[in-house]
Amino acid sequence: MKKTLCVILAALMLIGCLSVASVGAATDTAQIKLNGQTNIYAVGSEVEYTCYLKTSATVENGQFTINYPSDILSVKEISFPVATDAMYNYKENLVDQIKFNFSEVMKGYDFSQDGAVLVNVKFDVVKAGAGTISLIKEVMCNINDIDIIGTSTFAETLSDSTACEHKTITTQKAKKATYFAKGYTGDKVCADCGEVIEAGESIPVKKLKTPKVTVKGAKKAIKVTYKKVTDATGFKVTYKIGKKTSNKTFNLTKKELKKAKVTKTIKVKKTGKYTVTVKALVKSGKKVAYSNATKAVKVKVK
Repeated sequence: MKKTLCVILAALMLIGCLSVASVGAATDTAQIKLNGQTNIYAVGSEVEYTCYLKTSATVENGQFTINYPSDILSVKEISFPVATDAMYNYKENLVDQIKFNFSEVMKGYDFSQDGAVLVNVKFDVVKAGAGTISLIKEVMCNINDIDIIGTSTFAETLSDSTACEHKTITTQKAKKATYFAKGYTGDKVCADCGEVIEAGESIPVKKLKTPKVTVKGAKKAIKVTYKKVTDATGFKVTYKIGKKTSNKTFNLTKKELKKAKVTKTIKVKKTGKYTVTVKALVKSGKKVAYSNATKAVKVKVK
């Protein structure tokens, strides 16, 4: 009995160790968005944010604010690579923000070199979650005190993110094809990082089936028996005698749409041989779409 109890306790301890190991092996991640792109980072890793001026300019003063999710990211280090040529100041201990400004009173700093970095921030990922980093450009002027922020181009980057496993895939931008517009199968998108895994494809415009009809000539009339076509709301008859071509459109009532066959009579003035074709139609508001025409049938009107 004691031996059996010891075996059971040992097994339970082993299961407990395995459970703890499994929990410890799971990696929590943070999704940080910058300029619309989501980057994935493991909790405990470091994220490096860099902002630099892409367009060359001579600058005397600048003032900027970086917004970041302080519940997810903790500021580890801030550096200003061009600080040898300009005087930098930044406010510490702000919630969700880093504010900094720089000035060069003597001659202005020339951002003529490629990739002149304004600020570099290193963050520690302290918690799983989702957040956004954004830059607000408040003031930037040259040595003549002229505002040049509107004509300046900035670039922001984040360090390489952890590869996302794309565990949750959703379909976005899917659209059904109609008789009036193409559809779209939809993009396969990762719900975790926003990456498009597989682009969708265009779906052709829907087409009504060509109707099956029976056409007969009568006294000063043409009789058309039309068999029901799926989704069609009516049909159009084109009839020709000599060089004159005429058309007659029949929009079916709700009661007629339920019938398998509908017969319509078209009164004509001239006698003789008529050539007749029929198209099924579907109508939505002012829009009308047609099927292909039936083969031409010749009938004699007395």
